Amino acid sequence: MNRIRLVWSCIWNVLAEFFVSVGLSENLSVAIFVMDSLWQLAMKFLEREELANYNFQNEFLRPFVVVMQKSVSSEIRELIVRCVSQMVLGRVNHVKSGWKSVFTVFTVAAADERKSIVLLAFGTMEKIVRDYFPYITETETTTFTDCVKCLIALQTADSIVMQALMLLFVSSFLCC
Repeated sequence: MNRIRLVWSCIWNVLAEFFVSVGLSENLSVAIFVMDSLWQLAMKFLEREELANYNFQNEFLRPFVVVMQKSVSSEIRELIVRCVSQMVLGRVNHVKSGWKSVFTVFTVAAADERKSIVLLAFGTMEKIVRDYFPYITETETTTFTDCVKCLIALQTADSIVMQALMLLFVSSFLCC
């Protein structure tokens, strides 16, 4: 963990491919183990402050996004949403460029066929908007746009349309 960020970036290019390929494994136990390992590593990286104009958080969270998009296993998709939720809520004050990957994971979850995954993503988004909105707006200007896109995706889920619309309203009010 004490290597310079440039070195970690080179190492991560290789590790990210490994996490994605094993995370998409047909062996559910192996895929769960690797996603849990990725979560633990990401939690460690989120303890460190991200340098300005540096997107390493987005890079190391990217395997979660890719596996979320490509996995046929609902167990893996649910695990990813739980991992990302726990990461964000536990280290919200350290998240900078990682918001993009976080919102992408929740946007993909919004279209999931399993209602439990959609509701889990929505619950986390609700908490982020209500309790941690200033952390979103203090980073890149596109972060708020990614947040709104995610809320719009979540509003298509039948049971949470009104709640998602209310969060959109609240987030637009908080932003102005």
